[in-house]
Order: sequence, then C-alpha cells, then structure tokens
Amino acid sequence: MIQHGSTDWMAEARCLATGIDYFDLECGLYPALMLCAVCPVADECLEYAIANGITAGVWGGEWGDHLSAYMEQGGVGSTRGGGVPT
Repeated sequence: MIQHGSTDWMAEARCLATGIDYFDLECGLYPALMLCAVCPVADECLEYAIANGITAGVWGGEWGDHLSAYMEQGGVGSTRGGGVPT
C-alpha cells in the first residue's frame, strides 16, 4: 500500500507508549478513545487515516463507519462525529 502523508507525528502518539494495539478494536474501544482524547497528534492521525483510506481500528478518535463518512465527505469537517461512546 502506498502511504500518503508524513508519519513523523506517529512518534508523539499517546498510543505508541502503551504497548496495546489500538488498531485492533478487540482491545476495547473506550480505552482507545479516551487515549485519543488527550493525544497531541490526534488530528494528524485522523487526517492520515483519511488520506490513506484506512477504516480499520481507531485513528484520531474515530473508527469504522465514522472514518468512512469522513472519506465520503472528502476529509475532516469542522466537527468530528465519533468520540467516546456513552
């Protein structure tokens, strides 16, 4: 797969230091979203997933159908639709 966009931001991602694979939703969606909520590179993460057509796992606090919706809209709008489920 050809990747679009820089990956330099990944070094600052909060999920990197946890040792948990947040790209696999089996880890639990809630912990992943809580981590994304305080991550300094969540926006870069989300943009990267959108640019590369990635819908598996949690990226920038979004996942699955939420990521697909951003792709259909052509990117991240002024509001983000995912967030922590209640």
